[in-house]
Amino acid sequence: MKKGKHIRKYILPCTLLSASLCLSGCQAVGTAADMVRSVVEIATGANPRAHMTGTVFEDQILPALDAGDREAFKSMFCDDTAALPDFDEKADEFFTFYQGTSTSVQCTAAYESGMLSEYMEKNYNVLTDKGSYSVSLCFTLLENEEKGLDEGRIGLNSILILTSDLADEAQYTQWPPEDGIFILYDIGDCRT
Repeated sequence: MKKGKHIRKYILPCTLLSASLCLSGCQAVGTAADMVRSVVEIATGANPRAHMTGTVFEDQILPALDAGDREAFKSMFCDDTAALPDFDEKADEFFTFYQGTSTSVQCTAAYESGMLSEYMEKNYNVLTDKGSYSVSLCFTLLENEEKGLDEGRIGLNSILILTSDLADEAQYTQWPPEDGIFILYDIGDCRT
């Protein structure tokens, strides 16, 4: 046990040092500062959404959906999206639309912007015991003032869901059109 505690107390400093050295070689001072701040936020819990990574869907969103935990789901959204007037209604509608407990999930498309993936878009095929879905989401991991990403953008920016059958019929492959929660019910919804 002493050995594990001894090693753990050096993990954060080593991570910070490695990140600083790596990024300073790229002359990415702003980016290095963002990464250091993010690592500190993750370690200290200073920002509840700072822990979001490329596996945010598999590790956080999907378990909240499977458990029917609306509050956990809503807490993952960035401040800007959570402030939308229809946010609570759309979150409830999302939970009504998504049925069952996931049995498999596969990432089918991904886009990442920035060295530290400050912004990501991902698409998933999700099979549950009651249906199959195509889910797309966009989220921001880090601030980047140069790109206009501020603290109000950290977290899940948008999520879109439709059945896999509808996605196949409409040959639908699109990220959510803007911030918010989107549920597509029929072919007409896919065309707008």
